[in-house]
Amino acid sequence: MNGSGVFLALIVTVSFILLSFFPLIMLFVFYRTAYDRVKKSILEDLNRHKAFEMDVVRDRRGNAAQVGEEIETTCRTSNFLLPALLLTFSYGVGFIFMALVLDYEFNDDPIFVKAGKVAQEARPFMVAFLSVYLFNTGAALPAPVRCRSD
Repeated sequence: MNGSGVFLALIVTVSFILLSFFPLIMLFVFYRTAYDRVKKSILEDLNRHKAFEMDVVRDRRGNAAQVGEEIETTCRTSNFLLPALLLTFSYGVGFIFMALVLDYEFNDDPIFVKAGKVAQEARPFMVAFLSVYLFNTGAALPAPVRCRSD
């Protein structure tokens, strides 16, 4: 493998590692921003629909402070850690398969020949994996704030 091939392999490896850790990065970097926006949105919706004046809400949670506390306990970072770790693990497996195929296809001297041949047969899996990854990434990114007309 020549110098440019090693550099390209390094770039692909680092990219795949960063993409694999995207769920954890989203959880720890953007959690607070998304949480504050969701909490504010829920409380605004409850106020706009005068939910705090309804008997059902008064009997269960009473006021905005109690609803805010309930949101705080439900939406802790620790509640999202296990799903983020599972996604990170499954993304890591998927990107390893993709790296094996890239190595097998484009490298004159592939590192894992037998694994590359197995990964060759897993192309439909990789297409599905990449589709799910892109869908999840699009769903995880925060939606733009919409102006409301009341």
